[in-house]
Amino acid sequence: MTISKDSSAPIFVVVGSTGGQGGSVVRAIQESSKPYRVRAITRDAAKPKAKELASLGCEVVEADISTPDGAKKAFEGADFAFAMTLTDFEVANPLDKEFADAKSQIDAAKAACAKTLIWSGATHIKDGSGGKNSIATFENKAAVTAYARSLGGLKIIDVQPGNFLSNYFTHMRPRKLEDGSFVMGMALDANTKIPLIDLEADYGKYVVAALEDGSLETVHAAPEYITPVQVAAGFAKATGKKVFFAPVPDEQLKAILTQTRGEILAVNMVAMFRAFREAGYYCGADLAPSNKMLSKPARKFDEMLAANPTGVAELFA
Repeated sequence: MTISKDSSAPIFVVVGSTGGQGGSVVRAIQESSKPYRVRAITRDAAKPKAKELASLGCEVVEADISTPDGAKKAFEGADFAFAMTLTDFEVANPLDKEFADAKSQIDAAKAACAKTLIWSGATHIKDGSGGKNSIATFENKAAVTAYARSLGGLKIIDVQPGNFLSNYFTHMRPRKLEDGSFVMGMALDANTKIPLIDLEADYGKYVVAALEDGSLETVHAAPEYITPVQVAAGFAKATGKKVFFAPVPDEQLKAILTQTRGEILAVNMVAMFRAFREAGYYCGADLAPSNKMLSKPARKFDEMLAANPTGVAELFA
């Protein structure tokens, strides 16, 4: 079904509409059998991606959702909304900034009397691990979820994206060795179970399904758990190359990231990978209920690679 312009259709506000998560949500709305008017929020309506959204029938609204006036403009009249934030380690006090940006969106959605807010959150690792592990960025997003639910009168659905497939094409990409084989170095154990998602293709499916199904308050957006060894094997199968996994010690990861990205990010990343190894990305949550909602299954890893042959080939050139 196409995006509706009928004034009787509910307004669905999508933050981050020109990015990976928000763009995926817009595409999933477009594929829904139910009519929605889409208000696509962006900081720059002149972007090619913003113009593309307008051509699809979206109302493209330029707004800075980190400010009260911008958030009000974005969410005014909304029936449903998708809210998200990104952690910017380049600013002072990045977690405080991210929480404030999220709060701005939530308060505006509440003030607009929206029925449902879908929030791109994360698992509270400290609670889920009995205090043994903690990931500052995850706990921060979980605190946003708790704040939103404390308000009452606004239904909150926490749709937690899994580990992005794109990571394995960027900073976790295979590295070619002198003998022609490829190594995938990760600060994980061979048997660490990671929930992997092709964000742009599939994240929006979980968001729209969660809204339309309505049975889950927390959604784990990933089709399957996969280990680093299976990731390497999947690349090997897709390319015919020799690909193997090699664990990276925490100390080595911290040294590399401190030099290239700064100490704050480095400390958080080391804690994150340690938590993935010891507690699990979703602290062992069952993915079946979240995937049962989907009318069209999300791609599993082999299918993700098969859908991106050019990108895979470039990794192993």
